[in-house]
Amino acid sequence: MTGRSGLPWQERVPIRRVPWNTKEGRVVLFVPRSRFRWVEKVLRFFCFPTTASLGLDEIGSFLWERIDGERNLSSLSLLLEERFGERVSPAERRVDLFLRGLESRRVLLYRKEDDDRQHEENP
Repeated sequence: MTGRSGLPWQERVPIRRVPWNTKEGRVVLFVPRSRFRWVEKVLRFFCFPTTASLGLDEIGSFLWERIDGERNLSSLSLLLEERFGERVSPAERRVDLFLRGLESRRVLLYRKEDDDRQHEENP
């Protein structure tokens, strides 16, 4: 299975796109309310918030804190399995579903294949 970047699923590297915070040991993401700039301007004009808070559970918080732009999905799955064991089995499926949900909300993206090549050439 390959992702949009053309890389096999296990080699894809997620990158965070939104500000976040921790509250009581859990991650809270600040997700844009709209993907259109004109909507953001309208929201600001009427003094409405341009972001919404999205609280993650224990497993989601664990994964989010380990997304560093270097770890691929395979290594994130291994970390998750080491920490939570049978609770997250199969870990690969859990990571895939979680990150697809975040990607659909435009909270993260994946490093492009070209970025990987540049990183290897210029460490």
